[in-house]
Amino acid sequence: MLTPGGTLVLVGAAKGRGLAPLTRPLMAFALSRFISQRVVVFIAQVRQADLVVLKELIEAETLRPVIDRQYPLSEVPDALRYLGSGQAQAKVVINVSPV
Repeated sequence: MLTPGGTLVLVGAAKGRGLAPLTRPLMAFALSRFISQRVVVFIAQVRQADLVVLKELIEAETLRPVIDRQYPLSEVPDALRYLGSGQAQAKVVINVSPV
């Protein structure tokens, strides 16, 4: 829910070919014409220098990803059921290699 003067920031785009990736931003633009809230689209530009800074912040434990649960690869069906239940409060991680 947004406050009456709030801003909805859409992050990411739909996958697909042709104009498919533009559908979400175009729908947001059209929707913003009819509601009091502002709708904007954010598209990140990933740069190697930015990724290095993120790596350093993670290594320094200044930045930590929020993980709800972790599942081994053998328990993917359980992880998908958990995600589908709507109970996940953060990221659900599938570990593809033994820890």
